[in-house]
Amino acid sequence: MSQGSSIGVALCHTSAELKAALEAARAGDFPYLLEPYCAGTEYAVTVTGSGNASTAFLPVEVQYAGEFFSAACKESGGYRMSEARSLSGAQCTLLQDYAKQAHRLLRATAATRTDFIVGADGGVHILEVNACPGLSAHSILPAQLALSGTRFADYLESLIGACI
Repeated sequence: MSQGSSIGVALCHTSAELKAALEAARAGDFPYLLEPYCAGTEYAVTVTGSGNASTAFLPVEVQYAGEFFSAACKESGGYRMSEARSLSGAQCTLLQDYAKQAHRLLRATAATRTDFIVGADGGVHILEVNACPGLSAHSILPAQLALSGTRFADYLESLIGACI
């Protein structure tokens, strides 16, 4: 749970795989979490600002090979982000509302990124809220800013300005 970037995630298809994953987790010096697998399309929503002045960007779709967005995939840059064209307007608004609620509950003042899976049935699953989203060239937040037409430098200036 505390290692980030999907490090230590084990996707188990059999009871033998589950047993091996639990043994590995118990051998570590960190807490572990068991969750059901959520099949669907992954989306991310970045929220900036604080309180009622927070702004949720449009969702981006995160596309990758494999069954989940693994640490290896993230490290290798083996994924891409695009506008969430497969979502309806109502679904976009729902994801933005959920992300803003999480941002406010965490009392965030800078940026958060909430990751979702939307299943084939339209069901929404919140995967995580990242309270310190990455800012590297391979990170989701800068890509989401670019897709929204926001210059990365302008975002950084606003972030610094909010801290002064």
